Amino acid sequence: MLACLTMTTEYAKIRYTFGQPIGAYQGVKHKLADMYTTWALCDAALREATRAADEEPEKLGAAAAAARALVSPGYVTAAKNTMLLHGGIGFTWEHDAHFFYKNAIAGNVLAGDADYQLDRLAGKLGV
Repeated sequence: MLACLTMTTEYAKIRYTFGQPIGAYQGVKHKLADMYTTWALCDAALREATRAADEEPEKLGAAAAAARALVSPGYVTAAKNTMLLHGGIGFTWEHDAHFFYKNAIAGNVLAGDADYQLDRLAGKLGV
């Protein structure tokens, strides 16, 4: 997810349209800001799961499910925004943006999507 944000932010700085970088446009700024806030939230959740693994193993299952429930849709959205904000080149095989989207979807298939993780979290919490 951080790679999506970094790649897209750098592209928004160097890609010019109508005489200014695309990063100067409000719509692009907002998508990048959303990507950053999602990444920061997911990073905090992953750090908490890591902390739980070290210090409170009994809470690891819930912390990991909560982290995955946040990361799953966040990564898919970040990958979609990466392709979208790169324009036409973002949808081609010549650019790396499509790898992020494939990876995000594969992660949902292999580790479970947000709904699965939320069900898992509810079970860990005894609900």
